[in-house]
Amino acid sequence: MGESYGGVYVPTVTARIIDGIDKFPINLKGMALGNGYVNEMLNIDTSVRYAYGHGIIDEKTWNTLESECCQGCIDTCDFTEATGHCARMVS
Repeated sequence: MGESYGGVYVPTVTARIIDGIDKFPINLKGMALGNGYVNEMLNIDTSVRYAYGHGIIDEKTWNTLESECCQGCIDTCDFTEATGHCARMVS
């Protein structure tokens, strides 16, 4: 079981166990992740949306992100590609 960066090392260790199961029999039943950090780009992109959805980013900032950083279409905006002013807003 793991969380945060465990989203990287728990699946890696689990895969190694499965790959070597014939040499070293281990009674592995599964693995679990809670809030795992598995994809940096996805984490950056969804963190901005999460922050807005939970009131961490206010309406004014969200509207500025949409108009200045997302060419008016926040639904398809890729925050991982933000540069300059927009990158500072999402960091």
